[in-house]
Amino acid sequence: MNQQNYARLNQYIEEIIPKLQREANGYLTFPFLSVSCGEPYGNAIYSWDNHHMSMRLAYGGRPEYFRYLIDALVQYQGLNGFIPSVVSAGNGAMHSCPRFHAQPFLMQSMSMYLELTADKQWVTANYPKLRKYLEYWKSVHSAPFGLFYWGASWMSGFDNDISSSIMLPETVITPDLCSWIYIEYLAAAKIARTMGWIDVAEEYCLLAEKLKEQINAILWNEKAQSYCAYNVRIGKHLFAYGDLTGEHFIGTYAFQSCSNLIPLYARIASREQAKAMIEKYVIAPEHFWSNHGVRSLSRSSEYYNNALWGSPGCYAEQHRLTNSNWQGPIWIPICYFAFHALRHYGFTA
Repeated sequence: MNQQNYARLNQYIEEIIPKLQREANGYLTFPFLSVSCGEPYGNAIYSWDNHHMSMRLAYGGRPEYFRYLIDALVQYQGLNGFIPSVVSAGNGAMHSCPRFHAQPFLMQSMSMYLELTADKQWVTANYPKLRKYLEYWKSVHSAPFGLFYWGASWMSGFDNDISSSIMLPETVITPDLCSWIYIEYLAAAKIARTMGWIDVAEEYCLLAEKLKEQINAILWNEKAQSYCAYNVRIGKHLFAYGDLTGEHFIGTYAFQSCSNLIPLYARIASREQAKAMIEKYVIAPEHFWSNHGVRSLSRSSEYYNNALWGSPGCYAEQHRLTNSNWQGPIWIPICYFAFHALRHYGFTA
C-alpha cells in the first residue's frame, strides 16, 4: 500500500469512528463502541469485537474505551467468575444459555490500558475480577492435557470454523482458544509486574509456560508441519480428511483452518516451526495466501467454500447455522493476526 492509499484508508476509518461511538444507554451504563452503524449489531458490545476496536482508538489517543469495555462487562459478572460475552443496551447480558463466557481478550485490554494511562487505581479495583474470569476458563472450559475447549464452536468468533463446527461439542481442542488464553496469561503477568505483585506475576508466567508446552506437545503436527485441532474422542489430530475416516488420502488438507494460525500470532512456535508452517501454508497460494489477504481456510481443503453462507455447523444453535462463513472468505482479523505473525518471524516482505 502506498502512502496515498494509506492516507485515504485512514481518513475513511476516522470518518467511521464517530458513527460507532455511543453514549451510555439502557443496560450499557458506560460509553461504548457499537460494532455496526445499524442493526442487528448496532446497540450492543461484544468482547472480541470491542477489544480490537478499542485497540484502534486507544493507540489513536483514546484509551478510555478499554476501561469502558471492561467496566460494562464486569458489572454482570457472576460469583463464579462468569462474564457474559455480549451485553445489549436493550436486553442486558445475553447468551446465558448456553453460557457464552467473555472471549479471552480482557486481560489484554487491561494491560494495554494500564500501559497507556498508568491508571493503577482502576486496575487495583478490577484486576481481581479478571482473575476470577480467567479461573472460570480453567474450571469450566478445561480440556485434557491442560488445554481448553470452546463451549460451542461459534463462540470462537470463527462461527462455522470447519475444525470444530461439524463435531460434537467438547470433543475438539482448537489452537485458537489455547493461544488466546496463553496471551491472556502473559498479559495478566505483565499487569502484575507493573503493579508490583511479583508472586501473582510468577503464577501467571508459570501458567503461560505450561500452556505453551502443551500446545506444542499436543497441537503441533510434525508430519503436516502445522498446528492443528485435536479430537479427543478418536485421540488424533484433525488435519486431513482421512483423520476422520481412517482411510489414507494423499494431498488432503480438510481441516487446515485459520484457527491453526493463531499460535503463530501468539509467538508460541519456535523459529523452525514457524518457518516451516509459514512457507508451506501461510504464504502459499494453494493454501492461505491470496492477492487480497489471508483466507480463513486453506484453498486446498475439501471444505473450502466461498459461498455466502458456507457449510453450516451440525451442532450450532439453529439461528446461527448461516450466520457467517469462515470456510474460505477473507476476514480482516485473520489478516491482522497473520501480518503480526509474519513480521515477528522475519517474513517482512
